[in-house]
Amino acid sequence: MNNKLLIALFLALPLVYWPGFQGERWIMLSLALPVVWFFAPQPAVASCCGWPQRLSGAHWFLAAFLCWAALTALWVISPYEAAFRMWHFLILGVAFWIGATLDRAVFRWCVFAFGIAIAVNGVAILWQASNYHLLQFDPIYWQQTDTTDYAPNWIKPRGMFDTANRLAWATAMALAGMICLRKKLAELGRWTMVFMLPALLIPMTKAAFVALALVGIGYAKTPWKQMLLVLCIPVLVAGAFFLKPYLETRIALYANSMAMLSVAGKGVGSFEVEYPAYKDAVIPSPPALISHKMRPRTAHNDALMVAVETGVIGLWLALGFIIHVMNGGQGYVEDRAAKAIVWVFLAVGLFSFPLFTPATAALFALSAGFLVRPPDPDGGSSVHGGDRVQEGGSLIHHGPSDGGGGFVQAGIYSFSDPAPHPRGVDDLGSEVEPAVAERGPSGAGYRA
Repeated sequence: MNNKLLIALFLALPLVYWPGFQGERWIMLSLALPVVWFFAPQPAVASCCGWPQRLSGAHWFLAAFLCWAALTALWVISPYEAAFRMWHFLILGVAFWIGATLDRAVFRWCVFAFGIAIAVNGVAILWQASNYHLLQFDPIYWQQTDTTDYAPNWIKPRGMFDTANRLAWATAMALAGMICLRKKLAELGRWTMVFMLPALLIPMTKAAFVALALVGIGYAKTPWKQMLLVLCIPVLVAGAFFLKPYLETRIALYANSMAMLSVAGKGVGSFEVEYPAYKDAVIPSPPALISHKMRPRTAHNDALMVAVETGVIGLWLALGFIIHVMNGGQGYVEDRAAKAIVWVFLAVGLFSFPLFTPATAALFALSAGFLVRPPDPDGGSSVHGGDRVQEGGSLIHHGPSDGGGGFVQAGIYSFSDPAPHPRGVDDLGSEVEPAVAERGPSGAGYRA
C-alpha cells in the first residue's frame, strides 16, 4: 500500500494547483511523504521505520548540510523565512531517504506516474494556448509598464503550474527519465511522451532546452548526434541576445548575488531579505529586477543561491552530496534514468531555481536517493508480496518470454521485477551477451 501511495503522490504532484496560493504542493509533500516513510516498510529496509541497510556518503553529506543550514538560521534577519526554507529542505530529505529504499520497479512507476501527470498538463496547455482570449487576469504576477506603474499580467498558458517555466523544467526532467526507460514501457508509455511535448515546447523556456541539450550530448552514442546537439546550444544562446532586458536583469542579479558570498552565509531563507542591501553592489539593478513593489526571491542559480544562504561551507557540503549521488547507481536502466533526471535538474539549476520548486525538487530528491540505495540482494529482482495495480494489458516489458522470466505475469500490471533475462539488455534496450549484461556500472552496458 505504501508503494501505491508514493506512486499516487507523484501522479498528483504536477496536477495540484490552487490559483493565488503557491504552497499546495509543499503541503501535499509534507503530508504524504512522512506517511510513506514512517508507517510502511520497503523491500530494501531493515525496519518498519524505513532505515536503509547502509548509509551512503550522500546520506552523511545531506545530514551535515541540513544541520549546517539549521545552524545558519541563528543569524538570519527573518526567522519566518528561515523556518519555511528549512521545512522545504527537510521534506526533500525525506524524499531522498525514501528513494534510497525503493526497488527498480517502484521507481520506474513513480517516474511514469509523474510523466502521465505532465502529459495531462501538455493537453491542458494546448487548450490554454488555443483559447488564450478566454483566460483572465493573473492575480499574482504583474507586468511592469514603466518604472513606477504596474498592471496585472494576462495569465499565460502554463498547464496546472503557477508559471510556464516551472512546467517546462518538470517536463524536461520527466522526459529525460522516460526516454531512458522507453524500452521498458509499452505503447502507452511512448504515447505519454508524445503528449508531454506541448508542455515543453509551448513555454519555450531556454533553461529547459539547454538542459536537455547538455544531457543529450553526454548520452549521445555517435559523433554526429553529439554534433547535432552541440549546435542546438549556440542557437538558443543567440536567441537570448534578442532579449536584452532579460540579459541585463540576469547579469545584474548574478553579479550582485556574488557580492553577498561569505564563508558562513547570510542564513538559510535570507536571500529575499538581504538582496536589497546589495542591489547595486556590482551592477545597478534595473527596475525590472527590484523596485518598491517587487524584489527577487531567488538568485536564479541554485548553486549560487545555496552559497549565498549557507556560505562556502554549505556549498561544499552540497557539492559533496552531488558527487556521491552521481557516483551511485548499480548499472541498471533505471539507474540511467535516475542519473538523467538528476543531470537535467542540475543543468536547469544553472539558470533557474528547480531546487525551490516542489515538483522538480521532489523528483530530484527521489532520484538521488534511488541512486545510492543499498545493493539489490538478489540481483535486482525484488518481490513485494504480489502487489498488483490493475488487470489488463502489460505496461512493463522485460524482454522475450523464452524461459528467462522476461514478462510480468501475462495481462497483469505489477510492482515486481521478474528475474533478469539471461541475455540482458544494454542501456539502449538492445540484447547483449551475458558477459556484457553482467558487467554492470563499469562495463559498456547497463543491466536489465
